[in-house]
Amino acid sequence: MAENILYYFFSLLIGYLIGSISPGYLFGRILKKVDVRIQGIGNTGATNTFRVVGKGAGIITALFDLSKGLLAIGISYYFLKVPLYVVYLAGLAAVIGHIFPFYLQFRGGHGLATVMGQVLFFLFKSFRNQWIS
Repeated sequence: MAENILYYFFSLLIGYLIGSISPGYLFGRILKKVDVRIQGIGNTGATNTFRVVGKGAGIITALFDLSKGLLAIGISYYFLKVPLYVVYLAGLAAVIGHIFPFYLQFRGGHGLATVMGQVLFFLFKSFRNQWIS
């Protein structure tokens, strides 16, 4: 039982840490030498990165943010094999990490792309039997 609780904890921790990676902030610092949290609408999300840094950085940020949701719940579901409610919580932890990254003074994005990645995962999981038949 203790091993399962440890997996539950790791699912949440991994979800938060994956979610807290902010490519929009990094693109702003590296490409334009600006803090995207101060420019535009004031967050590190894909929309603001698109506006402040440019199209390419915005698209890459959107894809990365989308994949954070997929990755967090994918690791929990396929590798740690935790119950479905813990998988949902790991996805929520990724969204919380995206919105409140610890290394950016808890100022990140809005979390929409990260949620959409999770929606895609669960849609695929729900419909995969119908697609394969």
